[in-house]
Amino acid sequence: MKKFLCFILFVSLLSPLWAEGAFRNLNGKANKGEYVIGDRIEYSFSIPLPKEKISLSTEFHFSDSLSIISQTQDTNEGKINFKFVFASFAEGDLLLPEYVVYKQDNAQELYRINPPVVRITTPVIDTTKIEVKPLNGIIKTPITFKEILPFIILIILVAGVIVATIFLIKYLRKRKANNVVEVKYLMPEDIEALQALDKLKQEHYIENNQTKQHYTQLTDIVWRYLHRRFNINAFEMTSGEIISALQKESLNFALVEKMKNIFTVADFVKFAKYTPTISENLTTMENCVDFIEQTKRIEQEAEKPDNQNEEAVKEEKGEEI
Repeated sequence: MKKFLCFILFVSLLSPLWAEGAFRNLNGKANKGEYVIGDRIEYSFSIPLPKEKISLSTEFHFSDSLSIISQTQDTNEGKINFKFVFASFAEGDLLLPEYVVYKQDNAQELYRINPPVVRITTPVIDTTKIEVKPLNGIIKTPITFKEILPFIILIILVAGVIVATIFLIKYLRKRKANNVVEVKYLMPEDIEALQALDKLKQEHYIENNQTKQHYTQLTDIVWRYLHRRFNINAFEMTSGEIISALQKESLNFALVEKMKNIFTVADFVKFAKYTPTISENLTTMENCVDFIEQTKRIEQEAEKPDNQNEEAVKEEKGEEI
């Protein structure tokens, strides 16, 4: 009897632990197992509705093998349902992204989603069923005024452009002879980026609950700096591709990690409706400034003339040494 009571007590003590870990590992599912290149891959999973705020993340680097089209979530029947739409342009077996759900306040892992493997195939065209129709003979038809009209308009436009170009050249030559043309040089990329970040701070998007607009402009500033400083076409690349390009620039690990953290927070805000904490907002802005300050170009200061050169200049001007 005593052994039985001890067993009951042991089971009652462990049951909360079992209950807590029941939903630790969940399985994601795709709407089907095989897709053609370019098809919409619908991927979804659900988690029990938590009491605390949560955040969703993945370490998957999106590229041509898999790109994300949309991400939505809704709540019903005590669950949060996550739905994703992907597209793949690479043939073969593909493991969909593994997502992790964290507590937003202390980053404690709540659930890890096990993704399925799907197959991407190339569409097969049956050439035996293609119907080849005979070519029709050439039918001669008279040319109408409506057919000639576009050519007449084009000739008039070309003539107008030529006349306007001649007058513009004459005007510019006359203006150049009478006025001194002021040449404006583009400011260095680091100064431009730092000024843009200062201006972004003054917009107070975070304080006005416009977090997405804030991070959209923040990434635009960073992309433009990377394009001018490292010749990286960041506007046409994913965050993972940008990080890979930076790793080839012989930057130290800490700088690359700062840029990776910037893009991680920005992507969550823009694509997952994530709301960063005040500390994350400050850290992201500080990482941007630090990265620019530590990667800006270092220009050599012009050497000052020595005393002998200064004396020579004074002699040429007839000054006493």
